[in-house]
Amino acid sequence: MYTALEALEIREKEPERALKLYNQGRDEAVALRESWWILFFDYLRLQIITGPLGELAEGLKIAMAGVAEADKPLYARFPQRVCLHEDVIRIQCGIDPLGFAPQIEDGIDFMTRSLAPDSLCHDCLRGVKIRYFLEVGRWEDARTLLLESLASPVRGMNPVTPQNERHMVGQKITTEKIRAAEYTQLCVVAWNRDESENLRSWALEGEATGRRVDEYACIAECLMWQAVLARRDGDASAAQRLCHRAIQEDKQSLWIAGTAYFDALCLFYEESGDLRLACQARAHQLNLLRGKGQIFVEVRAHAERCRLLSRMGHSLESALPAARDAANFLINPEPALETLERIARGENGD
Repeated sequence: MYTALEALEIREKEPERALKLYNQGRDEAVALRESWWILFFDYLRLQIITGPLGELAEGLKIAMAGVAEADKPLYARFPQRVCLHEDVIRIQCGIDPLGFAPQIEDGIDFMTRSLAPDSLCHDCLRGVKIRYFLEVGRWEDARTLLLESLASPVRGMNPVTPQNERHMVGQKITTEKIRAAEYTQLCVVAWNRDESENLRSWALEGEATGRRVDEYACIAECLMWQAVLARRDGDASAAQRLCHRAIQEDKQSLWIAGTAYFDALCLFYEESGDLRLACQARAHQLNLLRGKGQIFVEVRAHAERCRLLSRMGHSLESALPAARDAANFLINPEPALETLERIARGENGD
Protein backbone atom coordinates (compact mmCIF):
# COMPACT_ATOMS: atom_id res chain seq x y z
CA MET A 1 0.00 0.00 0.00
CA TYR A 2 2.83 2.39 0.87
CA THR A 3 4.43 1.74 -2.54
CA ALA A 4 1.18 2.70 -4.31
CA LEU A 5 0.87 5.91 -2.29
CA GLU A 6 4.50 6.84 -2.87
CA ALA A 7 4.09 6.36 -6.62
CA LEU A 8 0.89 8.40 -6.63
CA GLU A 9 2.81 11.34 -5.19
CA ILE A 10 5.28 11.44 -8.08
CA ARG A 11 3.53 9.97 -11.12
CA GLU A 12 2.56 13.36 -12.61
CA LYS A 13 6.15 14.61 -12.78
CA GLU A 14 8.16 11.38 -12.69
CA PRO A 15 6.09 8.74 -14.49
CA GLU A 16 8.99 6.36 -15.16
CA ARG A 17 10.01 6.34 -11.50
CA ALA A 18 6.36 5.82 -10.51
CA LEU A 19 6.17 2.86 -12.88
CA LYS A 20 9.20 1.29 -11.22
CA LEU A 21 7.47 1.59 -7.86
CA TYR A 22 4.29 0.03 -9.25
CA ASN A 23 6.34 -2.83 -10.71
CA GLN A 24 8.00 -3.29 -7.33
CA GLY A 25 4.63 -3.34 -5.59
CA ARG A 26 3.32 -5.92 -8.05
CA ASP A 27 6.36 -8.14 -7.50
CA GLU A 28 5.78 -8.01 -3.74
CA ALA A 29 2.10 -8.86 -4.23
CA VAL A 30 3.06 -11.86 -6.40
CA ALA A 31 5.48 -13.08 -3.72
CA LEU A 32 2.69 -12.81 -1.12
CA ARG A 33 0.10 -14.37 -3.50
CA GLU A 34 -2.19 -11.38 -3.02
CA SER A 35 -4.39 -11.68 -6.12
CA TRP A 36 -6.33 -8.44 -5.64
CA TRP A 37 -3.16 -6.44 -5.08
CA ILE A 38 -1.55 -7.95 -8.19
CA LEU A 39 -4.50 -6.83 -10.29
CA PHE A 40 -4.62 -3.43 -8.59
CA PHE A 41 -0.97 -2.79 -9.42
CA ASP A 42 -1.60 -3.87 -13.01
CA TYR A 43 -4.36 -1.27 -13.17
CA LEU A 44 -2.01 1.40 -11.79
CA ARG A 45 0.78 0.38 -14.17
CA LEU A 46 -1.60 0.81 -17.10
CA GLN A 47 -2.20 4.46 -16.24
CA ILE A 48 1.51 5.17 -16.73
CA ILE A 49 2.26 2.80 -19.60
CA THR A 50 -0.64 3.96 -21.77
CA GLY A 51 -0.65 7.54 -20.47
CA PRO A 52 2.56 9.58 -20.46
CA LEU A 53 4.64 6.72 -21.91
CA GLY A 54 2.12 6.06 -24.69
CA GLU A 55 3.00 2.36 -24.97
CA LEU A 56 -0.34 1.08 -26.25
CA ALA A 57 0.87 -2.26 -27.63
CA GLU A 58 2.30 -3.23 -24.24
CA GLY A 59 -0.68 -1.74 -22.46
CA LEU A 60 -3.19 -3.79 -24.45
CA LYS A 61 -1.52 -7.03 -23.36
CA ILE A 62 -1.73 -6.04 -19.70
CA ALA A 63 -5.28 -4.73 -19.99
CA MET A 64 -6.63 -7.80 -21.80
CA ALA A 65 -5.02 -10.11 -19.26
CA GLY A 66 -6.42 -7.95 -16.47
CA VAL A 67 -9.96 -8.09 -17.87
CA ALA A 68 -9.77 -11.88 -18.20
CA GLU A 69 -8.60 -12.15 -14.59
CA ALA A 70 -11.13 -9.62 -13.27
CA ASP A 71 -14.04 -11.51 -14.80
CA LYS A 72 -13.41 -14.43 -12.42
CA PRO A 73 -15.82 -14.75 -9.44
CA LEU A 74 -12.95 -13.95 -7.06
CA TYR A 75 -13.03 -10.35 -8.27
CA ALA A 76 -16.80 -9.76 -8.26
CA ARG A 77 -16.32 -6.90 -5.77
CA PHE A 78 -12.95 -5.69 -7.07
CA PRO A 79 -13.27 -1.86 -7.27
CA GLN A 80 -11.36 -1.50 -10.56
CA ARG A 81 -13.09 -4.39 -12.39
CA VAL A 82 -15.03 -2.08 -14.73
CA CYS A 83 -12.09 0.33 -14.91
CA LEU A 84 -10.02 -2.37 -16.60
CA HIS A 85 -12.69 -2.71 -19.28
CA GLU A 86 -12.49 1.06 -19.72
CA ASP A 87 -8.73 0.79 -20.17
CA VAL A 88 -9.18 -1.80 -22.92
CA ILE A 89 -11.62 0.49 -24.77
CA ARG A 90 -9.32 3.49 -24.41
CA ILE A 91 -6.32 1.52 -25.69
CA GLN A 92 -8.26 0.08 -28.63
CA CYS A 93 -9.33 3.62 -29.56
CA GLY A 94 -5.67 4.61 -29.63
CA ILE A 95 -4.50 1.60 -31.64
CA ASP A 96 -7.18 1.20 -34.32
CA PRO A 97 -10.61 2.72 -33.53
CA LEU A 98 -12.16 1.67 -36.84
CA GLY A 99 -10.80 -1.86 -36.78
CA PHE A 100 -11.73 -2.39 -33.13
CA ALA A 101 -15.12 -0.64 -33.48
CA PRO A 102 -17.22 -3.77 -32.73
CA GLN A 103 -15.15 -4.57 -29.63
CA ILE A 104 -15.20 -0.92 -28.49
CA GLU A 105 -18.97 -0.71 -28.82
CA ASP A 106 -19.38 -4.03 -26.99
CA GLY A 107 -17.13 -2.70 -24.22
CA ILE A 108 -19.19 0.49 -23.93
CA ASP A 109 -22.36 -1.61 -23.71
CA PHE A 110 -20.76 -3.74 -20.96
CA MET A 111 -19.83 -0.66 -18.94
CA THR A 112 -23.32 0.78 -19.37
CA ARG A 113 -24.91 -2.43 -18.09
CA SER A 114 -22.44 -2.88 -15.24
CA LEU A 115 -22.56 0.54 -13.61
CA ALA A 116 -24.98 1.37 -10.83
CA PRO A 117 -27.02 4.55 -11.48
CA ASP A 118 -25.08 6.48 -8.82
CA SER A 119 -21.63 5.17 -9.80
CA LEU A 120 -18.86 7.74 -10.22
CA CYS A 121 -17.65 5.66 -13.16
CA HIS A 122 -20.35 7.17 -15.38
CA ASP A 123 -17.90 10.04 -15.92
CA CYS A 124 -15.33 7.52 -17.16
CA LEU A 125 -17.92 5.92 -19.43
CA ARG A 126 -18.73 9.32 -20.89
CA GLY A 127 -15.03 9.92 -21.37
CA VAL A 128 -14.44 6.78 -23.43
CA LYS A 129 -17.55 7.49 -25.49
CA ILE A 130 -16.18 10.95 -26.28
CA ARG A 131 -12.81 9.49 -27.23
CA TYR A 132 -14.43 6.95 -29.55
CA PHE A 133 -16.76 9.48 -31.17
CA LEU A 134 -13.83 11.81 -31.87
CA GLU A 135 -11.72 9.04 -33.38
CA VAL A 136 -14.46 7.91 -35.79
CA GLY A 137 -15.68 11.41 -36.69
CA ARG A 138 -19.00 11.48 -34.83
CA TRP A 139 -18.54 15.18 -34.09
CA GLU A 140 -22.05 16.04 -32.91
CA ASP A 141 -22.22 13.07 -30.55
CA ALA A 142 -18.86 14.12 -29.09
CA ARG A 143 -19.97 17.74 -28.75
CA THR A 144 -23.16 16.76 -26.90
CA LEU A 145 -21.28 14.70 -24.31
CA LEU A 146 -18.50 17.26 -23.88
CA LEU A 147 -20.91 20.12 -23.22
CA GLU A 148 -22.89 17.87 -20.88
CA SER A 149 -19.71 17.08 -18.97
CA LEU A 150 -18.64 20.72 -18.71
CA ALA A 151 -22.10 21.62 -17.40
CA SER A 152 -22.02 18.85 -14.79
CA PRO A 153 -21.67 20.07 -11.18
CA VAL A 154 -19.00 17.45 -10.40
CA ARG A 155 -17.26 16.63 -13.73
CA GLY A 156 -15.23 13.68 -12.57
CA MET A 157 -14.79 15.08 -9.07
CA ASN A 158 -15.58 12.67 -6.27
CA PRO A 159 -18.48 14.41 -4.47
CA VAL A 160 -17.60 13.01 -1.04
CA THR A 161 -16.63 15.49 1.65
CA PRO A 162 -12.86 16.10 1.50
CA GLN A 163 -11.04 14.49 4.42
CA ASN A 164 -8.57 17.37 4.65
CA GLU A 165 -7.32 20.42 2.77
CA ARG A 166 -4.91 18.34 0.70
CA HIS A 167 -7.74 16.04 -0.41
CA MET A 168 -9.86 19.07 -1.38
CA VAL A 169 -7.02 20.56 -3.45
CA GLY A 170 -6.51 17.21 -5.17
CA GLN A 171 -10.20 17.09 -6.12
CA LYS A 172 -10.09 20.60 -7.58
CA ILE A 173 -6.94 19.87 -9.60
CA THR A 174 -8.44 16.69 -11.03
CA THR A 175 -11.56 18.58 -12.08
CA GLU A 176 -9.55 21.33 -13.79
CA LYS A 177 -7.41 18.79 -15.64
CA ILE A 178 -10.54 17.12 -16.98
CA ARG A 179 -11.98 20.49 -18.02
CA ALA A 180 -8.78 21.44 -19.85
CA ALA A 181 -8.81 18.16 -21.79
CA GLU A 182 -12.48 18.62 -22.66
CA TYR A 183 -11.88 22.08 -24.08
CA THR A 184 -9.11 20.72 -26.31
CA GLN A 185 -11.53 18.02 -27.50
CA LEU A 186 -14.15 20.67 -28.25
CA CYS A 187 -11.52 22.46 -30.34
CA VAL A 188 -11.24 19.33 -32.49
CA VAL A 189 -15.01 19.30 -32.93
CA ALA A 190 -15.07 22.99 -33.86
CA TRP A 191 -12.26 22.60 -36.38
CA ASN A 192 -13.89 19.66 -38.10
CA ARG A 193 -17.26 21.43 -38.18
CA ASP A 194 -15.68 24.65 -39.55
CA GLU A 195 -16.77 26.72 -36.54
CA SER A 196 -14.06 29.36 -36.23
CA GLU A 197 -15.66 31.35 -33.42
CA ASN A 198 -16.31 28.27 -31.31
CA LEU A 199 -12.73 27.19 -31.95
CA ARG A 200 -11.46 30.59 -30.83
CA SER A 201 -13.58 30.58 -27.67
CA TRP A 202 -12.78 27.00 -26.66
CA ALA A 203 -9.06 27.40 -27.39
CA LEU A 204 -8.90 30.42 -25.07
CA GLU A 205 -10.87 28.61 -22.35
CA GLY A 206 -8.70 25.52 -22.72
CA GLU A 207 -5.49 27.51 -22.44
CA ALA A 208 -6.69 29.38 -19.34
CA THR A 209 -7.90 26.19 -17.66
CA GLY A 210 -4.73 24.30 -18.56
CA ARG A 211 -2.54 27.03 -17.06
CA ARG A 212 -4.27 26.74 -13.70
CA VAL A 213 -3.07 23.13 -13.39
CA ASP A 214 0.08 23.13 -15.57
CA GLU A 215 -1.45 20.89 -18.26
CA TYR A 216 1.25 21.73 -20.80
CA ALA A 217 -0.06 19.44 -23.55
CA CYS A 218 -3.50 21.09 -23.40
CA ILE A 219 -1.98 24.56 -23.32
CA ALA A 220 0.19 23.78 -26.36
CA GLU A 221 -2.72 22.41 -28.35
CA CYS A 222 -4.96 25.38 -27.57
CA LEU A 223 -2.21 27.88 -28.41
CA MET A 224 -1.60 26.11 -31.71
CA TRP A 225 -5.26 26.48 -32.70
CA GLN A 226 -5.05 30.15 -31.76
CA ALA A 227 -2.01 30.47 -34.02
CA VAL A 228 -3.93 28.95 -36.94
CA LEU A 229 -6.79 31.40 -36.40
CA ALA A 230 -4.44 34.37 -36.12
CA ARG A 231 -2.83 33.33 -39.40
CA ARG A 232 -6.25 33.17 -41.05
CA ASP A 233 -7.13 36.56 -39.56
CA GLY A 234 -4.10 38.01 -41.33
CA ASP A 235 -2.10 38.76 -38.17
CA ALA A 236 1.15 37.03 -39.13
CA SER A 237 3.13 38.48 -36.20
CA ALA A 238 0.66 37.25 -33.55
CA ALA A 239 0.36 33.92 -35.32
CA GLN A 240 4.12 33.38 -35.20
CA ARG A 241 4.29 34.32 -31.51
CA LEU A 242 1.47 31.93 -30.65
CA CYS A 243 3.09 29.12 -32.63
CA HIS A 244 6.40 29.65 -30.83
CA ARG A 245 4.67 29.64 -27.44
CA ALA A 246 2.80 26.45 -28.32
CA ILE A 247 6.05 24.67 -29.23
CA GLN A 248 7.67 25.80 -25.98
CA GLU A 249 4.71 24.57 -23.92
CA ASP A 250 4.79 21.21 -25.69
CA LYS A 251 8.45 20.79 -24.76
CA GLN A 252 7.47 20.96 -21.07
CA SER A 253 4.92 18.15 -21.37
CA LEU A 254 5.83 14.61 -20.36
CA TRP A 255 3.18 13.25 -22.75
CA ILE A 256 3.59 12.59 -26.46
CA ALA A 257 1.87 15.45 -28.26
CA GLY A 258 -1.56 14.43 -29.51
CA THR A 259 -2.85 14.17 -33.05
CA ALA A 260 -4.66 17.50 -32.88
CA TYR A 261 -1.48 19.34 -31.86
CA PHE A 262 0.40 18.04 -34.88
CA ASP A 263 -2.59 18.63 -37.16
CA ALA A 264 -2.76 22.27 -36.07
CA LEU A 265 1.02 22.72 -36.21
CA CYS A 266 1.30 21.28 -39.72
CA LEU A 267 -1.73 23.24 -40.89
CA PHE A 268 -0.08 26.41 -39.59
CA TYR A 269 3.12 25.71 -41.51
CA GLU A 270 1.25 24.65 -44.65
CA GLU A 271 -0.93 27.76 -44.70
CA SER A 272 2.19 29.84 -44.07
CA GLY A 273 3.63 28.33 -47.27
CA ASP A 274 6.37 26.40 -45.47
CA LEU A 275 5.78 22.80 -46.57
CA ARG A 276 9.31 21.86 -45.50
CA LEU A 277 8.60 22.65 -41.84
CA ALA A 278 5.24 20.87 -42.03
CA CYS A 279 6.98 17.79 -43.41
CA GLN A 280 9.63 17.96 -40.69
CA ALA A 281 6.90 18.16 -38.05
CA ARG A 282 5.26 14.98 -39.41
CA ALA A 283 8.65 13.25 -39.42
CA HIS A 284 9.11 14.28 -35.77
CA GLN A 285 5.63 12.95 -34.93
CA LEU A 286 6.48 9.62 -36.56
CA ASN A 287 9.72 9.42 -34.61
CA LEU A 288 7.81 9.92 -31.35
CA LEU A 289 5.26 7.26 -32.31
CA ARG A 290 7.78 4.61 -33.37
CA GLY A 291 7.15 1.34 -31.53
CA LYS A 292 4.30 2.72 -29.41
CA GLY A 293 1.54 0.69 -31.06
CA GLN A 294 -0.51 3.79 -31.94
CA ILE A 295 -1.10 2.38 -35.41
CA PHE A 296 -4.07 4.51 -36.54
CA VAL A 297 -2.33 7.78 -35.68
CA GLU A 298 0.96 6.56 -37.14
CA VAL A 299 -0.64 5.60 -40.47
CA ARG A 300 -2.33 8.98 -40.72
CA ALA A 301 0.94 10.77 -40.00
CA HIS A 302 2.66 8.69 -42.71
CA ALA A 303 -0.07 9.60 -45.21
CA GLU A 304 0.20 13.30 -44.35
CA ARG A 305 3.98 13.22 -44.74
CA CYS A 306 3.63 11.51 -48.13
CA ARG A 307 1.09 14.13 -49.20
CA LEU A 308 3.43 16.95 -48.22
CA LEU A 309 6.40 15.35 -49.98
CA SER A 310 4.27 14.96 -53.11
CA ARG A 311 3.22 18.62 -52.96
CA MET A 312 6.88 19.63 -52.75
CA GLY A 313 7.67 17.46 -55.76
CA HIS A 314 9.90 15.12 -53.76
CA SER A 315 10.29 11.41 -54.33
CA LEU A 316 8.12 9.01 -52.33
CA GLU A 317 10.55 6.16 -52.91
CA SER A 318 11.21 5.54 -49.21
CA ALA A 319 8.23 7.27 -47.58
CA LEU A 320 5.49 5.39 -49.43
CA PRO A 321 6.70 1.83 -48.65
CA ALA A 322 7.06 2.78 -44.97
CA ALA A 323 3.51 4.14 -44.99
CA ARG A 324 2.17 0.99 -46.64
CA ASP A 325 3.98 -1.22 -44.12
CA ALA A 326 2.38 0.73 -41.27
CA ALA A 327 -1.08 0.57 -42.87
CA ASN A 328 -0.88 -3.21 -43.15
CA PHE A 329 -0.89 -3.45 -39.36
CA LEU A 330 -4.43 -2.06 -39.29
CA ILE A 331 -7.24 -4.59 -38.92
CA ASN A 332 -8.72 -3.29 -42.19
CA PRO A 333 -5.88 -1.62 -44.10
CA GLU A 334 -7.73 -1.12 -47.41
CA PRO A 335 -9.03 2.46 -46.86
CA ALA A 336 -5.58 3.66 -45.76
CA LEU A 337 -3.88 1.88 -48.66
CA GLU A 338 -6.33 3.47 -51.10
CA THR A 339 -5.50 6.91 -49.69
CA LEU A 340 -1.80 6.19 -50.16
CA GLU A 341 -2.39 5.09 -53.76
CA ARG A 342 -4.17 8.36 -54.50
CA ILE A 343 -1.21 10.25 -53.10
CA ALA A 344 1.16 8.14 -55.20
CA ARG A 345 -0.85 9.15 -58.29
CA GLY A 346 -0.39 12.80 -57.38
CA GLU A 347 -3.91 13.34 -56.07
CA ASN A 348 -2.53 14.31 -52.62
CA GLY A 349 -5.24 12.37 -50.76
CA ASP A 350 -7.66 15.34 -50.94
